[in-house]
Amino acid sequence: MDGQTDSPQACINLAKAFSPAFIVRGAHLSISRRLGASHVVEIHSASLTWIIKRITAYEANGNRSKKIQCLEFFRVLHALLSSIESRDASKMCVPTSQPTIVAESTTHNSKSHLDKTLEASRLEIPPTARGWDAARQYEKRLVTAMSKDRGTC
Repeated sequence: MDGQTDSPQACINLAKAFSPAFIVRGAHLSISRRLGASHVVEIHSASLTWIIKRITAYEANGNRSKKIQCLEFFRVLHALLSSIESRDASKMCVPTSQPTIVAESTTHNSKSHLDKTLEASRLEIPPTARGWDAARQYEKRLVTAMSKDRGTC
């Protein structure tokens, strides 16, 4: 993205093409194998850290057009959420407004990576700003994935 192409559609299409590599489907579309949860979390965590640093830099420089272009990267991350499980999603996004059941001690009493990174960079996702729609959709998808298997945690 970032200056390589004018439209983010190429990156989004690449993410959609790459997404099936996270899971191997068997008979009747059942999931027979998955990429390790730690790898999926690492891909999303590293990507979130990178893009939030870019957004913060563009906001500090006052470069609004590049910032809006970088916000489209959340659509790429959204496309990579096809294989996410609830406990993996809870490592990446624990909304502060909802109580959560924590399955692992590594996430106990701490905010998620997304929240920590946003807080460290002093960024807030405005509830009505149109440019941040992709980030809100990404966070909503993570919250949906978290609540999917909450009874089995």
